[in-house]
Amino acid sequence: MKNAFCIDKRVISGARFLRLSATAQSLYFHLNADADDDGIVEAFATVNKIRANEQDLIQLIQANFIVLLNKNELVAYITDWVRNNKGLDIRWHKQSEYLQLLADVCPDAKIYVAILRNGKKIKLLTTAKEAIMTKNTNKDNSTTQENLMDSLDILKLKTRQENNNNKLFSCLDSSIYQCPTCDGKGTVDNLLCETCHGTGLIQYHKKEKSK
Repeated sequence: MKNAFCIDKRVISGARFLRLSATAQSLYFHLNADADDDGIVEAFATVNKIRANEQDLIQLIQANFIVLLNKNELVAYITDWVRNNKGLDIRWHKQSEYLQLLADVCPDAKIYVAILRNGKKIKLLTTAKEAIMTKNTNKDNSTTQENLMDSLDILKLKTRQENNNNKLFSCLDSSIYQCPTCDGKGTVDNLLCETCHGTGLIQYHKKEKSK
């Protein structure tokens, strides 16, 4: 949840805003303060907190400053949220719990989402509908952008291990190979190595391919 918010001066200096009653204007500021990172707010709690009345809320709805998403709980979306918060730091963005509701009622509502690019979060402006589709797709796919980075690291490690194995196997092409038990010293703990019998080397006989 954000600790600060912004208001675009052009939003509150136009005739549309100035025609509102003083109490409706005050309610608008408080709704912005209480909204989540996607501009969705539980307006009922805000109205009661500042002792506003529903008529002030109705004014904001009629002037298209907010859109009511849920009539029972008075959950609302602030239509100028993206315009007001162009400087939103996406690194600390927390997706709204009402995003699905917003997508159902206002699918074209603009919101910011975070996408990973080169290991960093990038701010992307999209619609609520597209954000939900992206979210659901990432749930269904086991390889997300974050997991893809992990998969690449695993692939590199696997390739490195395979290269090491290939080097080891290439040693077996020779008929004589250093004993892996005594490490070429011929003895293990001052005892005769049971693998090479003290020679420090093992002689391999390649199996001839069947014709």
